[in-house]
Amino acid sequence: MILLNNGDETFTREILPMEAQYSPVYTILIDDFDKNGSQDLLLGGNFSGVPADLGRYDASFGSVLLGDGTGSFVPTSLQQSGFVVTGEVRQFKIVHQASGSRLIVVARNNDTILTYLLTE
Repeated sequence: MILLNNGDETFTREILPMEAQYSPVYTILIDDFDKNGSQDLLLGGNFSGVPADLGRYDASFGSVLLGDGTGSFVPTSLQQSGFVVTGEVRQFKIVHQASGSRLIVVARNNDTILTYLLTE
């Protein structure tokens, strides 16, 4: 679920698609990834610190949800988005390079930092 700020001290609740609920979400990056004027969401998470009999919560490879401008979000496939990240994702940040290009920097627990070049 996501709460959207209506700008008048009220919020609208929207249920996120099933693809956003495969594993715990620890970070959300908001940007207009498809350049259509609507905000999109990049979700990352996973968690492996659970008892062995429960199994790890690591079914997510990152989720790109495209906003339609009305507060609803449509999931994209891994093939469509080109974004695949493994491990326990804890933070996304966008870094602006001197060349004008942008990188998504991905921080993961007990793992290396990853970077992805955003295509414009």
